[in-house]
Amino acid sequence: MPLDKVTQVAQTKPWHGDIPVYGQYTFGIAGERFFRDIKDKGRIMGAKCAACNLVYVPPRIYCERCFGELTEWLEIPNRGVV
Repeated sequence: MPLDKVTQVAQTKPWHGDIPVYGQYTFGIAGERFFRDIKDKGRIMGAKCAACNLVYVPPRIYCERCFGELTEWLEIPNRGVV
């Protein structure tokens, strides 16, 4: 019954103890490159959208405005305005 589809509420039973759930969090493609550059090269990188001229820090794979793919990476200066 554990893998059968429950069709009636009467079929459910309480679970005692821990539920074994395993998962691994990743930063994703852009996040992995972003944090590796900080760790290995000591620089902060951003991803620039060619269509919108926006720079995303931390970088993303797609632009949130136009949904274009972000392939251009650039080094972010040590000083700036937020």
